[in-house]
Amino acid sequence: MIYDASYTDAEFPSHKDWGHSTWQEGVRLADETGVKTLVIFHHDPGHDDDFMDQVAKDAALTRPGTIVAQEGLVLRP
Repeated sequence: MIYDASYTDAEFPSHKDWGHSTWQEGVRLADETGVKTLVIFHHDPGHDDDFMDQVAKDAALTRPGTIVAQEGLVLRP
């Protein structure tokens, strides 16, 4: 599943009407529906590389195998 994850749950209340979601909500949805691989993408441009590295670590701990999209990423079946 490729999921729009622009924000964290902590950031979401101030962005809830912006039409984007959180990586944590992506994890919850993937878990509930039995998705094999979760790919989170469409990151907020205000998030720097250190922030995104932490998101990748947190996502991998929360749901092993989660992929955080980055420039140049190519997915193949």
